[in-house]
Amino acid sequence: MKLSYLKILLQRKYILVLTYILNTQMAHFFGKYYSFTSFQRNMSIRIDLVPSYIDNLCRLGILEKLLDSWVATPNIYDQLTEDSLLDDIKKEIIQSGNTLKYNKGLIQLTMFGRQFIDNVVKEI
Repeated sequence: MKLSYLKILLQRKYILVLTYILNTQMAHFFGKYYSFTSFQRNMSIRIDLVPSYIDNLCRLGILEKLLDSWVATPNIYDQLTEDSLLDDIKKEIIQSGNTLKYNKGLIQLTMFGRQFIDNVVKEI
């Protein structure tokens, strides 16, 4: 993922996230959780790597997942639950014997993440 894409995050208070919960059959491949955001639609990146990008940026302290917070506006998460980019991944989850369960949440920049982007990430 190009670091310059992080500049987009400065313009938003938060990003919606759906975290698919996987049982142990797929946990060895994806981990226990598999998170997606509407953010991947705006970038030319590999959709299958989005969960790794999110997890790595959280581990570095640039992003934080707020999994007990979500936006209550009706249908706001539909853009994620019905995203055609995720169809193949959802099929793979179901074919592996998992049920398609997910949690709604948010991702936001940390203060460190804002400082990092302001000082390190170059303009696009």
